[in-house]
Amino acid sequence: MDERDLLVFVCWLVGLTLLAWRPPDGAGLPRAACVAGAAIWCALPLWEPSMRTAWYFGLTAAFLFAGLVRRWPRAAVGD
Repeated sequence: MDERDLLVFVCWLVGLTLLAWRPPDGAGLPRAACVAGAAIWCALPLWEPSMRTAWYFGLTAAFLFAGLVRRWPRAAVGD
């Protein structure tokens, strides 16, 4: 593993963390953090050609969608 592979791996993990992580109090990260994680994931194929697949971009879109939907404000039921 060379330095480039290590950088891609660390960026992949940071992007995944920004896309999926929520603090224990349930507040969640702002939507901008989720979008930043997706931007990191979309930039990674520039350095790693093996990530240039439709599956990878589909997975990125699915994580972004799930991260944004989870953070939508919820309407109070019964108020």
